[in-house]
Amino acid sequence: MSISHHVNHFVVPVSRASVPEARNLTRAALADWGFTAGTRLADVAALIVTELVTNSVVHAAESTSNVAVTLRLRDGRLTVEVYDDHPRGPRLGSARAGDEHGRGLHIIHCLATEWDGRVHVRTFPGRPGKAVVVMLERGDVPVGRERAADESAAILV
Repeated sequence: MSISHHVNHFVVPVSRASVPEARNLTRAALADWGFTAGTRLADVAALIVTELVTNSVVHAAESTSNVAVTLRLRDGRLTVEVYDDHPRGPRLGSARAGDEHGRGLHIIHCLATEWDGRVHVRTFPGRPGKAVVVMLERGDVPVGRERAADESAAILV
């Protein structure tokens, strides 16, 4: 059995301009690993990074100047990790029909479930902040079994 392992790490400043930059860096990393733009995995990873970096820009700007993104592809699992220095973890919002914000974590949760993955928050002893970690099964189509609407594979603490 061969082990395939790729890692890409980048840091962007906390600014609105960093959101498309992080998305483009994610797409470039996945393209280097054989998942070009337009493949389902590249699109899903870019959306997850976009949502998480946006959350850091909006909610963590007063306590951090940078957002760190790490992408790992190892034996069929893509892990997206977005770290900022803000001490508070993300919270699922409750957006109404006309609201422009409040859906990002719901979207990420749905994508993780669709890809038989999970979402969790990781903290680091002696270090401020947290990382939101999203794990997905690799491939151009989701793997795993169909899930009932109320069954959840994602965990957000």
